[in-house]
Amino acid sequence: MPPSPPSHGHSAVPVELSPDPVTRAPRRERRDGTDKAGQPCIIFDAIFNPDLCAKAAKDAELRRTIIEISLVRIEQATGFKLGRTIATPNIKSKGPIPPRTARIPAFWASRPSLVQEVNGPVTPMWSWSPTRDGCRIVIKVPDLPPRSTPVVVQLPGSAPTNPKLQMRRLPHPTPVQPQNEPSNPSHFAYPSTRALHETSTLDLEARRLIFSAGPRYQLDTPLLPPAGTKPVSDAKPVGGDKFLPTTVDPDSAIAEWSPKDQEILISIKWASVVEREREKARVV
Repeated sequence: MPPSPPSHGHSAVPVELSPDPVTRAPRRERRDGTDKAGQPCIIFDAIFNPDLCAKAAKDAELRRTIIEISLVRIEQATGFKLGRTIATPNIKSKGPIPPRTARIPAFWASRPSLVQEVNGPVTPMWSWSPTRDGCRIVIKVPDLPPRSTPVVVQLPGSAPTNPKLQMRRLPHPTPVQPQNEPSNPSHFAYPSTRALHETSTLDLEARRLIFSAGPRYQLDTPLLPPAGTKPVSDAKPVGGDKFLPTTVDPDSAIAEWSPKDQEILISIKWASVVEREREKARVV
């Protein structure tokens, strides 16, 4: 059995762990005191995990739950029946709240937090601009891993060209010459986007764009308004400002991941342009 925690004196408040150990409330401790006006009052200390303070300030439902837990515990300890209509008090008029110390089991003090906030995937922003025979799509990925710990890769003697790929799978990040090192065409550093890149995919359909970068980025957007619907002036695609004017040809797409600019570049032709090129080739 773990040793008993040291005593903190008579001001310590025994704390009972509820079935959900994140919320803690007093079991039966009561203090008699007076308010600022000199009127007698009964004081109960409701002690909760400090991590709940910021959450409760933003979440009204959580705040009501915490208050309900406190009132139920006080009712159990005293036999009082407390009302649930609570006005917001003027805390300053009640005088300063003295600090209180709570004893908790030693095993709990050494345990890691059981509650972890996990950020969901972010929808990256994207835009497009016309080119001579199609368009250029730019997907912004600003929240890339820091470049302070690059993965160094020894490459063959000649400097590689920027890799490109015909969709379906993102190319390797563009190599970057490490700072404060002499120029060496065979020694390049890849920013630590490699792990993110290995779980990233990019798929293009004639009317749809899908981009996934592990748990960090998820984008699934139509490139054109739904077929058969009336145009709406303020309609926008997911993560973008405006739809494309016409369908694209997925087989003509070339993508490049640029860690330096923190963006993914996609060059693609209009489907009508590719069809004309094919007809011209058949005639020849």
